[in-house]
Amino acid sequence: MIFTKANLTSLLPLYDETTPDAGKGFHYYFPNSPEATHDRTTLRRLDLLAQAVRDSVPFGLSAEAANLAQFIAQDISGGAGLTAMPAARNGAKPLPRSEVIHRMGNHRSGALDLDTVYGGSLKQGNYGRKLTSLLRHPTEKGKMLVAPFTEMADQMFESRMSVFATEEPQSRSAKSPTDIRDLFFQVDAIGNLHTPDGACPLGSEIDKSDTQSVAALHRMFLQFHNVIAETYAQQSAANSGSEALFERARDLVRWQYQWLVVNVFLRQICHAETLDQVIAEEAPLYRHLASAVPVDPNGHLPIPLEFSAAAFRVTEPGSATDALLTGHQVNLPSAQSCLAEILQTTGVALQSLSTSQLTSGATGRALTQSGLVQDTPLWFYIHKEAEVLGKGKTLGPLGTALVANTLIGLLVVDDTSFWHHGNTVHGRWSPAQGILPNGRMISSLEDLREVLG
Repeated sequence: MIFTKANLTSLLPLYDETTPDAGKGFHYYFPNSPEATHDRTTLRRLDLLAQAVRDSVPFGLSAEAANLAQFIAQDISGGAGLTAMPAARNGAKPLPRSEVIHRMGNHRSGALDLDTVYGGSLKQGNYGRKLTSLLRHPTEKGKMLVAPFTEMADQMFESRMSVFATEEPQSRSAKSPTDIRDLFFQVDAIGNLHTPDGACPLGSEIDKSDTQSVAALHRMFLQFHNVIAETYAQQSAANSGSEALFERARDLVRWQYQWLVVNVFLRQICHAETLDQVIAEEAPLYRHLASAVPVDPNGHLPIPLEFSAAAFRVTEPGSATDALLTGHQVNLPSAQSCLAEILQTTGVALQSLSTSQLTSGATGRALTQSGLVQDTPLWFYIHKEAEVLGKGKTLGPLGTALVANTLIGLLVVDDTSFWHHGNTVHGRWSPAQGILPNGRMISSLEDLREVLG
């Protein structure tokens, strides 16, 4: 199924009607898989697993891949997400899946469309749309201002606010981080910053240690937009106006970003054979999900929790305890259930860890002691297969299946993505078909940085 503005409101909801308020943005790949169990020993056993993971060799993504993973996660999901789960109040007992979906909402579009850079998500509400309308260069309407992110990020972190990517507004010229801040935030009597509705629709809440790397990627894509807009204006014989120039540059920047995610990022972090299969079959797992949930009339795409709370979270530096507790509380299926459900849903029998592989090493001994060998928490299993099959460098088959189906699936079901806008044999756009700044084709983030100087 391809999601288009024309057919979004005409498709009938096919998701299980017993799930109230489905369509808020987060869903499950396998909503009918066996529920997580909980008893008085569960948290102690999860803590045993977490301690073993903390003492093991971490998943060894390159700094560039780790930064891009964080950028992608923040770009496709935000708002009342995983942090909305009140673990402390209910002892981290697994919530009914219908309640998880009801509680969680995504302020992003869900699509791989640089929503944190360009904005435009209708779920931002009136404030968000007003803010988005300001995010254009005041004189060169096809371009955007590249704000001084590092200074602004530091200032906002000190005030315990969100970091966000911004461009120059139409109504006035922002000359400093304070000018930019004052356009969108209110300062209270004791100096704390607040947004009108309590949440900034662009950017995300991140630690200060992550600020510079994520802000740098925002800055890079904003700079790239301006380079593409300027190059396109020079190369185009027809003067179609600033709005058309902006939209063309935005499309090309989005397609370049999407191409890099699939052809560079996923190639770096995924199990190659599984990734090739997902690409060849055009993300069958995600297409099944997209056809089974109610269509969002605003065009937002569903984000599966098996991806966001487990598989993709393995790429994040952070607390193993938090990851395991979150996965338990949002009632994720076990790894064994996911493997069986993937076989049933897509007909693909993924390579799985043998019992000896699963119980090998210090993390395996902890799994044996916890009594969860046959019912392994999804996050732990994906971390373990990355350790055993991926040699600590890449995800294993199950992690790859969940990550690749999601990120590629978001492109397959989106008729505006690069997947559907090229003249290659597969019909996908490629950098060779784009605008080539200084005649250079961009096939890596390093290429992109060099083009920007």
